Amino acid sequence: MSEPVKKVMIIAGSDSGGGAGIQADIKTCEAHAVYSMTAVTAITAQNTVGVHSASKVDTEMLKKQIEVCRDDIGWDAVKIGMLPDAAAVEAVSQILSSHKSVVTDPVMVATSGDRLVTDEAMQAMKNHLFPISEIITPNILEALAILGEPDMTVSSAEDMKVVAKRLHAICKTPHILVKGGHLMGPRQSECPDVLYSSATDSCSVFSTAFIDTKNTHGTGCTLSSSIASNLALGHSVLKSVELSKQYLHTTLSRSANIVIGGGKQGPMLHRLGR
Repeated sequence: MSEPVKKVMIIAGSDSGGGAGIQADIKTCEAHAVYSMTAVTAITAQNTVGVHSASKVDTEMLKKQIEVCRDDIGWDAVKIGMLPDAAAVEAVSQILSSHKSVVTDPVMVATSGDRLVTDEAMQAMKNHLFPISEIITPNILEALAILGEPDMTVSSAEDMKVVAKRLHAICKTPHILVKGGHLMGPRQSECPDVLYSSATDSCSVFSTAFIDTKNTHGTGCTLSSSIASNLALGHSVLKSVELSKQYLHTTLSRSANIVIGGGKQGPMLHRLGR
């Protein structure tokens, strides 16, 4: 008798340095004993110093990658990361319109605050991608970009709850996870993430101790692909977020002192989280 294998479809950009993007997603799925497939949306030449070059994948090629995996292998959950333009957003949304357990990490704003997507791509996400997603996982900067209020002050979990509820009104996504790694104001001892669930019109706060390390490259990719892995394994959204928050915290803690590359932001070792 064949043993059933849980599967995750990853749709995201490639990070040649291995710390984020599809590379981080695959490592995270492996750490959860889940099989992963990939559809590459963009190719970057990057390392721990920064991104040196980038090129998007043709939209038809992107669609074909997803379709052939769907038709032969299938999946239990989907993780979506960087989509380079409105055409890619619309193509992916159309293919996934009837699928459940779609986790979208809206890669929109760099840590510096710079926008990474066009206004057209942002609007396409609001109109097409967010409504078909089960959960979206923006950080605070991305959440404010979606709201169109980049100068809004968010300095506490209570502020994050307000943001999450407002995001639901715009995005129509059943679950909104606002990540607290970019909380404004003095550094806090805790790092809260806030999950809004529309079915109960309530917020849950998941908080872990702040870890002082430069090895934070790929944390957003890792968290969202962990959520997708846990959904594929049959957990609820609430439980998936809880388990994934703990997995990321453990991975960060155990990777805090490793040295890979000479840049200002290093990667993690994903196997250390299990």
